[in-house]
Amino acid sequence: MNSSIFDPELQLITDVELRGLVIKVLECVDNRHETEPASSTGKYHPDFAHGEGGLVRHTKAVVFMVSELCNTRPGINRDYMLAAAILHDMHKYKDTGKYTCHEHPFLMACDASEAGLPQPVVLAIESHMGQWTTSNRSSVVLPVPSDDFQWLLHYADYLASRTWLKLTFDEQNNLVL
Repeated sequence: MNSSIFDPELQLITDVELRGLVIKVLECVDNRHETEPASSTGKYHPDFAHGEGGLVRHTKAVVFMVSELCNTRPGINRDYMLAAAILHDMHKYKDTGKYTCHEHPFLMACDASEAGLPQPVVLAIESHMGQWTTSNRSSVVLPVPSDDFQWLLHYADYLASRTWLKLTFDEQNNLVL
């Protein structure tokens, strides 16, 4: 994947070493992330997350939500949260056909761990689906968030996926505030 698509979001990570690790992981991700919608069925995400590039726009919305939610939680490591938000759905279309890959949190968490990202980032990615731990298309049961850090990523992802959410993006898929 071309990591430059997330340059504005990556620049929010002040820890240069952590930012480099996130870029390293992004460069190993399949390019489908750049072209696919956030939801394979279109039922679970807002209009801006539909169609080509929808998953990129969804990811950028999650980063925005994480950044805002971090303002309400002193003590939460903002850089770790931003890293988890950028990477959380990167394998959503890994080796799948028509539908998104239920196991994508595990797959991404594994890649993040292998790249040397801190354990809180890995665990937040792994548990970001919240209470939606099962799928009728998979035998894998995903973990539920177990601490405030993990729940914060889940809440940001949840809010960014609400069908009522209205956000505006420019031609380069950057959020317009």
